[in-house]
Amino acid sequence: GTVLTYTIRFQNIGNYLASNIAIHDQLPKGIDYREVKFLMSSHTCDFNVDENGKVNVYYENINLPDSTTDQVGSNGFLAFSVPTDYRLEGGTILENKALITFDFEDPIVTNTVFNTITYSSSTETLLVYPNPTKSEIKLELISARKEYQSGNQIKNVKIYNAYGTLLQVLDNGQVLNDISLKQYVDGIYYLLVTDAHSKTYSCKVVVSK
Repeated sequence: GTVLTYTIRFQNIGNYLASNIAIHDQLPKGIDYREVKFLMSSHTCDFNVDENGKVNVYYENINLPDSTTDQVGSNGFLAFSVPTDYRLEGGTILENKALITFDFEDPIVTNTVFNTITYSSSTETLLVYPNPTKSEIKLELISARKEYQSGNQIKNVKIYNAYGTLLQVLDNGQVLNDISLKQYVDGIYYLLVTDAHSKTYSCKVVVSK
């Protein structure tokens, strides 16, 4: 999916230094929160993501100056990245905001950020057949007008179940055109395919025996 980078900025606009700051960000649906990556922070912090997809950040004994005492030093920030679910359709809008708590004050709600998922057009398209299939599928990259095989090569295939769990990775350095699905039970599967130019394609395959 698309990798999003979130930056959360905070400032102590009170009249005394802030000892402890907590940030909570419930990530929206459509985000693969299992792959959240901490990037950087202005101050040392404890960063974690719980099983429900909530980012929790704690600054203990940060002693952040107030803005009237130190305008520059009263600021801080946090940045992390996270990929979107590869199954999201183009045009999907993801909304995100966070809660910031200074010591024992009421939480402050950040501005809402909107990200629209877009996919750039490609000169090639992925052809998958037969679909539905009983056991085997063929993958081909063809020209955008579907007139001929493009000559591009498939180098990596990831197979996911309907719940988004990665089941298998095919990446043996060979051209991948014939894929066996005979070990999988009837159902819906998703393929994430990467070509020799590192472009990715996704498709849904139905196994019906």
